[in-house]
Amino acid sequence: MKKLVLLLALVITTFGFAQKQNQRKGDFKNLTPEQQATLQTKQMALDLSLNDSQMNSLMTLNKKQAEQRNLHRGKMEKLKEKGEVSADDHFKMKNEMLDMQLAYQNNLKKILNDEQFEKWTKTNHHRKEKMKRKQYAKGQKPPQPNQQ
Repeated sequence: MKKLVLLLALVITTFGFAQKQNQRKGDFKNLTPEQQATLQTKQMALDLSLNDSQMNSLMTLNKKQAEQRNLHRGKMEKLKEKGEVSADDHFKMKNEMLDMQLAYQNNLKKILNDEQFEKWTKTNHHRKEKMKRKQYAKGQKPPQPNQQ
């Protein structure tokens, strides 16, 4: 009986934490592109010590990126709803995403000075590595070796 109660408590606790984590993950997706851009711009302003001109330019760029990201996410969700995503579909979507990231990076180079861009690059790289480790811990996919 004690084992059953312990097992039941463990299951309830696990499901409670799982729901809270899923709610936190979905919060950013439910924001409008304007809200996403505002939060991202303010965080970058704090991290990179941006001036007003840079903040205004970055706000425009981040809003455009957020809109593109939402469209891209919507396309991928529609493909997943249809059924299994083909390798060709996956390639096209990944290629589009990488093109968007390259365009964002090139526009960011024009807005930030060299020191700020270098700091952003390091921070961005660290964030991506952290995400890979989290995915690996969840068993989603093994981390890729650093290819620099």
